[in-house]
Amino acid sequence: MQPDAKRLLVLVQIGRRQLGLDDETYRTLLAGACGVRSAKGLSAAQLAQVLAVMQQAGFKPTAKPAVKQSVKQPGRPFAPRASAAAVIRAVWITMARHGVVRDGSDGALDAWVARQSSQLNGGVGVARLAWLDDDLAARLLEALKRWHKRVLQARLADLTREGITTGANPAMVGASYRAVVAAYEESRHVHPIPVTAPPSGGDR
Repeated sequence: MQPDAKRLLVLVQIGRRQLGLDDETYRTLLAGACGVRSAKGLSAAQLAQVLAVMQQAGFKPTAKPAVKQSVKQPGRPFAPRASAAAVIRAVWITMARHGVVRDGSDGALDAWVARQSSQLNGGVGVARLAWLDDDLAARLLEALKRWHKRVLQARLADLTREGITTGANPAMVGASYRAVVAAYEESRHVHPIPVTAPPSGGDR
């Protein structure tokens, strides 16, 4: 691996920790950024793409690595988890790359949040992603993943009906979100899938 790639890979790992991405969401982010499920072997250019997505999701790289603490200090946890809101933004960006939503901007995401939070919160919507409380953000994250997964399953099923792909049930009924995203990325790599994004309607 070239020196630049090594340095960027370290930053990707720092970004993963800073954003608090679990394995499923991290690999989903990688798939959306450059169509892979692991950062190992990525070029410097590809790692830069991953970092760009992480920065859009809230990662703030620093010039110097954080000093490792041996004692937990009040108000400074060892590895703070990102809010669900940061993960929502990462998934939204991936959905834009997949053509599931037309607009991957923060403004479009805020509009979706306002509509969906109103439905989930007894008609009281929250205008911006950053204003969500933890409980509502977690519920919206699951709704967003269900929407993304459902669209990809439908596209995979279409490929099989057209005889483009074969093998196990491409709709992957009962499969995890990560498994469906991985199957879609593999199919898109082997058989480019022309897509037209539907309106950003939400968990429908």
